[in-house]
Amino acid sequence: MTNRNGLEAGREWARASAVAALGLALAVGCGQVTTDPDGTAEPSTPDGAGSPSGDADAPAGGARATNGTGGMFIIEIDPDQPTPASGGTAWTPVPACGDGALDPGEACDDGDGDPGDGCNGVCEVEPYFECLVPGQPCVPQYACGDGEVGPGEVCDDGDIIGFDGCNDDCTALRLAPMCFEPGMPCPIIAPCGDGEVGPGEVCDDGNLTPGDGCDAACLVEHGWVCPEPGSPCRWEPACGDGVVTSVSGEVCDDGNARSGDGCAGDCSYVERDAICPGPGEPCVLAQPPPVPPTCGDGVVQEPEACDLGADAGEYGLGGCTRSCQVAPFCGDGWVDPEFSEQCDDGENAGDYGGCGPDCTRAPRCGDGIVSEGEECDDGRNWGGFGACAPDCTLGPYCGDGVRDDDWGEQCDDGNLEPFDGCEPNCQVDPFECGDGIVQSDFGEECDDGLNIGGYDGCAPGCVLGPRCGDGVVHAEHEECDDGVNDGSYGRCASGCLVGPRCGDGVVQSGHEACDDGVNDGSYGGCAPGCVLGPYCGDGWTQEPYEECDDGNPSPWDGCDERCHIWLGP
Repeated sequence: MTNRNGLEAGREWARASAVAALGLALAVGCGQVTTDPDGTAEPSTPDGAGSPSGDADAPAGGARATNGTGGMFIIEIDPDQPTPASGGTAWTPVPACGDGALDPGEACDDGDGDPGDGCNGVCEVEPYFECLVPGQPCVPQYACGDGEVGPGEVCDDGDIIGFDGCNDDCTALRLAPMCFEPGMPCPIIAPCGDGEVGPGEVCDDGNLTPGDGCDAACLVEHGWVCPEPGSPCRWEPACGDGVVTSVSGEVCDDGNARSGDGCAGDCSYVERDAICPGPGEPCVLAQPPPVPPTCGDGVVQEPEACDLGADAGEYGLGGCTRSCQVAPFCGDGWVDPEFSEQCDDGENAGDYGGCGPDCTRAPRCGDGIVSEGEECDDGRNWGGFGACAPDCTLGPYCGDGVRDDDWGEQCDDGNLEPFDGCEPNCQVDPFECGDGIVQSDFGEECDDGLNIGGYDGCAPGCVLGPRCGDGVVHAEHEECDDGVNDGSYGRCASGCLVGPRCGDGVVQSGHEACDDGVNDGSYGGCAPGCVLGPYCGDGWTQEPYEECDDGNPSPWDGCDERCHIWLGP
């Protein structure tokens, strides 16, 4: 009969055996095992891990397993929970890559161990992805239709509509909308009358009807203002336009802005002894002057054109000379160089080639400044090769689509692109992109003769299109693509297939203690992160599967190899 002291000693020995067995199991699967109450102790030596006497005296705490590559799995043992020796149950899942929680040493964790979805099998963020929330899918940082050519895209026109030049997944160009004939004009994109102010247009009211402020050449008509493209222009009333606009304070308007002719220069009153019969018609004197005309008396009398008395001036709108003639002013239609006028067309609207409001020349061909609608302007415009023509269009030049033998051109394809058969200096290339021959010495990565992109094809410019190894997962063709595809653990393999990883049902030595393809932590199975789940022999009693668990298969200590209480032979 066993006494009480002997029974307690046996239980202590069983507890030590359980800890030793747990250490041995983890050491075989993952490396070294130590017991550590506060999680800070250094790993024990293999001899220490296997010594029952050393473990028996260790205080209750955590069992730490270190794999061969430095990764750590921790089984937490709660000192307040019942121990296996007392028949209790305690088992905590091990933090690991793929469990959906961001653990120390992990840059991401999307809840699986699959590479190619932004977070690979070793919980590293893959190129061109952003992983914001643990347990949630990572988000790609590029998308077809965002207007920028991203990784794996040949083109991106800002939408995902096919047949408009760039297909709906941005992997290939369609050539239908392009300008095929070098040197020939492409279709006008914004013609006059479309409601959009395009190149060479000053206004566009959405029609080609003259007399409504914007004429058929999309130029603003005199006396009108066109503030908004696509909207009607509006008449801007002014003194001298022949229309009496009472809301602006006009009393008369004889079609000019000169004083002394019956209607004041600002149209605000009818001058003395004058009658203005109707808008736009000249005013007339009501009666003959009572005295002979005297220039300077302040009364306009024949043959005076004006008379401001003491306020006579030699120049300026509304002025009157000392001979009682209307003073020259900017806008009278006469160029007065003595008053620094460069031009005067009577309107001075500042239109291209015309005269500005201050009687200085508006932008024009020959002023040495390239204005809107001009191709060039060097101030001379003599039209030699590579120079500007008299009408401010480009003279013959390399790239105009016309071969000029007199200037030494061997070819001219209408562009200055290199490696397309005709070089930017208009000399013939020995090859061209699209001839089906890869000229690597001249920068070609590929050349299949079409070069329109598509998966594993050649893109325009003879550069490689989307393909395995570009670091972007093309879902229709690839399982994953990390740009390396070396088949290492948790990464992509050759051919852009998923490489070895936790969850593939194959135990990867050095990385995994187990892998049953499910890894749900069920009894006798494998847990997330490919570590061992609860099982008979781990030293912890797992109810209702076990009656006891002393960590060894010997029945002589009261618990047999099936974790049932052994009552003896």
